[in-house]
Amino acid sequence: MQVGEKITRLRRQLQMNQIEFAKLIHVHQSTISRYERNYIKPDTDTLLRLCGLAGVTIHEFLSNRG
Repeated sequence: MQVGEKITRLRRQLQMNQIEFAKLIHVHQSTISRYERNYIKPDTDTLLRLCGLAGVTIHEFLSNRG
């Protein structure tokens, strides 16, 4: 599973739209859209925020496992 798919899954588990999720992790909504479509990857700070929300390590988040 790609990072974008994991971000989408996390956002949906939190029952948030892209705007709400973007505010939560301190990025713009269009950035969330680009992440979810795998156009760009999150920077280190954003990745750490995502891992904190997901309750996983960076290694777990970036692994190819679901």
